Amino acid sequence: MLDDHPRAGDVTALLIEADGRNVRAARERIARTQLDVAVIEGDAGNTSALAGIVPVDVLLLCGMFGNISMADIETTIDASPSLLAPGATVIWTRRSVPVDLTPRIRQRFADLGFTEIDFVNPDDDKFTVGTQRFAGDPTPFVVGHHLFDFIGYVTMIERGE
Repeated sequence: MLDDHPRAGDVTALLIEADGRNVRAARERIARTQLDVAVIEGDAGNTSALAGIVPVDVLLLCGMFGNISMADIETTIDASPSLLAPGATVIWTRRSVPVDLTPRIRQRFADLGFTEIDFVNPDDDKFTVGTQRFAGDPTPFVVGHHLFDFIGYVTMIERGE
């Protein structure tokens, strides 16, 4: 866990979560640590939630790409240069079954000038993890930009995404 890491004091983080139960659980856990982590109940699919923390050195897009449309994945990736500091790292996750969209996701990052650091696809094909380094120039941050709608895993499967 981060709270046991020697550089934990160097971290400032923001967790954005729509589900109030998860927000309460995260806040309770964080309160037992010395971590500088804010948890807000809000819509991570809108850049307004990120005002005041961007640009970031590490952007975690985990648990999202399996629950939003490919069009919204592309919109989110396209907006990432406005959220990142030069040389920042993006870590993202996506399941690779039943439809493997990871080649498109990886290509979208590459098209925007990201350098792939690593891509992990375990043999069980239940998830993948990509790590990208931002090698381009940041773009202006736009407050209120809609990135995605969280539609859920079941809807994604029904839509063939």
